[in-house]
Amino acid sequence: MPPEGKDKFCGYIMPISGKGKYPVDHWTKIKNILTEIVQTAIKKLKFAGEEPEVVSIDFANPDIKSVIFNNLFSIPIVICDVSGNNPNVIYELGLRVAFDMPVIIIKDKDTEFSFDINSLLTIEYPNNLAELPHTDPDYKLFSSKLFARIIYTYYEFTAGSVSVSPLAKYLHHEHYLQIKRGVPFDLAGHYEYICYREEIGYSHGGKCEITLKHFRGNIIEWNLKGARHWKKDGTEYPVQEFMDPYRWETKKAILFEDKQYLVSYEIRTPADLIIGIIQGYIELEHSTNRVNKFDGYYYQEGKDGLVKGRFKMQRRARSSDDTALQFKPGK
Repeated sequence: MPPEGKDKFCGYIMPISGKGKYPVDHWTKIKNILTEIVQTAIKKLKFAGEEPEVVSIDFANPDIKSVIFNNLFSIPIVICDVSGNNPNVIYELGLRVAFDMPVIIIKDKDTEFSFDINSLLTIEYPNNLAELPHTDPDYKLFSSKLFARIIYTYYEFTAGSVSVSPLAKYLHHEHYLQIKRGVPFDLAGHYEYICYREEIGYSHGGKCEITLKHFRGNIIEWNLKGARHWKKDGTEYPVQEFMDPYRWETKKAILFEDKQYLVSYEIRTPADLIIGIIQGYIELEHSTNRVNKFDGYYYQEGKDGLVKGRFKMQRRARSSDDTALQFKPGK
């Protein structure tokens, strides 16, 4: 499912000034050709986003370095034209690779491969591409190859596949997990959760919001805020906000590529500090990397030893101030 709003879909790493046999109007023509191909892909994917632009350009932000770094870190598709081996282009390509973000490299036939780049898939185009009509076989071949690569890269990237990672193939697994960009799942949003133990008729649950605070590799810190309800000893208590002196705080979460997760948490009450973990699997929305459900078990300290119960959390369709809950207390 394409993201909503005006997100950036594609950016270009390419020269914007002329030098030697590559005058300014040459790059303008190449950029126009790329934009036409990208726009065709955007229509195919039904992506509602901004027009593709050079990664150093953002008219709303005068800080060029900030624009370059943030665009290279976040834009799903980046096309890099290394024709002429422009130093700025090679530098920005290096940043993109270091961020472990997919990149589609193109070049003209006259440009020789750099040793450090020749291991990455490159699409070559004729030197006179800017002058060729759309009906020319060479033009059509380049256009079809680039279009297909854009579609493939976008689908693989949004599915969290390492097939479009420029690093996963070459780094040791443990090193890759340390530097990979976050987790391959979209977690943030509004949820409803429930913890329950059927054998004693107890449940604890409510509405909450996950806001990511920090991540390194697949280790995450998040804020879990919201409202909760209780049912205990046959009595159902009303929904109330999390607040002192009762507080439930998640500390760290680890998500794995096979969709397993592990969360540590603390529950603070006037009388106790309870430490526990939640372990289970996530479920994604169809054909996306967006988390829809968490399912598993919680384990925490109890007066008589380890307590085990069921845990479920499901994404809510929208944020709401009403107290209606999809999960029923006393599951």
